[in-house]
Amino acid sequence: MLSELTDLELIEIVKEGESNSSQAMTEIINRHSGIFIEMVNHFVPLNSPYCNRQDMIEEKEFYIYKALLKYDPDRGTKFSTHLGNEAKWLCLNSYNKAKSKPIFFSSDYDYDKELFESPHKRLIEEESFNKIVNIINEYPDDRVKKIFHMRYIDGEKNRVMPWKKISAHLKMSIQGCINIHNTAITKIKQKVAKGC
Repeated sequence: MLSELTDLELIEIVKEGESNSSQAMTEIINRHSGIFIEMVNHFVPLNSPYCNRQDMIEEKEFYIYKALLKYDPDRGTKFSTHLGNEAKWLCLNSYNKAKSKPIFFSSDYDYDKELFESPHKRLIEEESFNKIVNIINEYPDDRVKKIFHMRYIDGEKNRVMPWKKISAHLKMSIQGCINIHNTAITKIKQKVAKGC
């Protein structure tokens, strides 16, 4: 049973992509969600205009997965310590990055973004966006289109849609959705770099 395995054994199953890696990832999430949530609650101020605490908590499976991929047991720290540090820096970096951007009164305030950007910058962004959409639409795996559309276009309350909702809609594991997403991102970057 997976519940009897150590964190390190579970992490190896996930990293190796074994057949039960989805269950191993779920076990890691169940064991360590509390640490992640505790760090978010500690480092993201309640009702912060810069960061949304609830959004980060809803995405905890994705962030725990990212921390798992970066975990190196040879450094002599437990996974829980590593995850706590990763969560802390995620919160601080997200908060500081968002804080450096201007806030226009509140999230409900409707302003014309075009007023704050140069026409040249808008044109480049639109061309890049259209290239990426074309690459996604031509992607051989139909799940890529669904994942990208749900996550970035449909979204939720003007934010990205949480992995949990995407995985439920596609009837896949969260890790499976993230893996498809990340593989597609790598291929999209390669195509964009080649000018396709």
